[in-house]
Amino acid sequence: MRIHIKPKYQPQQDFSLEEINQKLANGELDGDELAWIVGMANWISLKEINGVILPSPPSLPDVSNKNPSPLNHPLPPAAPIPPPPLAIFSKENCLKSGPNGVGGWLILFCILIVFIGPLLTLGHRASAWEKLQPAFELYPCLKTATIVDNCGTAAILLYGFIIGIMIWNGNKSGPRLARSYLVLRLVGIITFKFIALRLMNNIPPDSFTVALGTTIGECIPEVLFFLIWWLYFKKSKRVRNTYAK
Repeated sequence: MRIHIKPKYQPQQDFSLEEINQKLANGELDGDELAWIVGMANWISLKEINGVILPSPPSLPDVSNKNPSPLNHPLPPAAPIPPPPLAIFSKENCLKSGPNGVGGWLILFCILIVFIGPLLTLGHRASAWEKLQPAFELYPCLKTATIVDNCGTAAILLYGFIIGIMIWNGNKSGPRLARSYLVLRLVGIITFKFIALRLMNNIPPDSFTVALGTTIGECIPEVLFFLIWWLYFKKSKRVRNTYAK
């Protein structure tokens, strides 16, 4: 007996009953294919033909008391989470959590010594030079003292301009450069002012007293400028984070 099979997506084929049962056992057929035997009026399902043996479905595992559900038993305690390594709380990592880079007060320092300070100082010196022109004719030593003071201040401003640009561009020696500039600025400006004062040996006593008061008044802001920025570069978290090695 030959059984004609019309499997899905395959040409019509015919097999013996033994071949059919073997294919069912191998999983090549599932029993729902259409089958026809000579003498039959219509195609019928393969599993309806006498002698066709369908493979029995796989038995389900016994899930009775042999394998109780884990829901019936308490879960084991979770393993404790180990504490983070001490390196996380190191001084270096704590510092790194703060501000970083050339910004904030650090960029303000650069702007002051590169732009604002030089412009204000040059404007003030130019105005003072104009006001002192009549006195220069009477007291040539006053003109000499003013030139010495202006030249020294210009040299310090130029040095500050260079230092400010270097710090602004992220020079790795930023704090050291800033501190050297602050010391040189304070010492240099005070020195040049008192040298200029020393040169005013021929002016009247009243004028000398006024010049001395003016010199002291100009030195006080320089001392404050030095203290404020010296403490900033010593205490600032941004400075330590930016230039930490």
